[in-house]
Amino acid sequence: MSCLKILDLRLVDAPWLCGARMTIGDIIVFNDLSMFMNLCDYTPSTQDMSEHQNLMKWFKKMQKEPEIAKLDA
Repeated sequence: MSCLKILDLRLVDAPWLCGARMTIGDIIVFNDLSMFMNLCDYTPSTQDMSEHQNLMKWFKKMQKEPEIAKLDA
């Protein structure tokens, strides 16, 4: 859970984890975070997750990306 705070802080000044564009880093972190949330039965609105507002905003944005959405389904 401590890693989530670091990721959240990373997204304060940039829309993506590595800057102005989505990178493979965003895809890998999204995959891992999505799996973690699924295994723990968390949603973006679960209290433990909603504390990380920037990260959950990024997570929802990632879910809407067409290529990611196809793979996530």
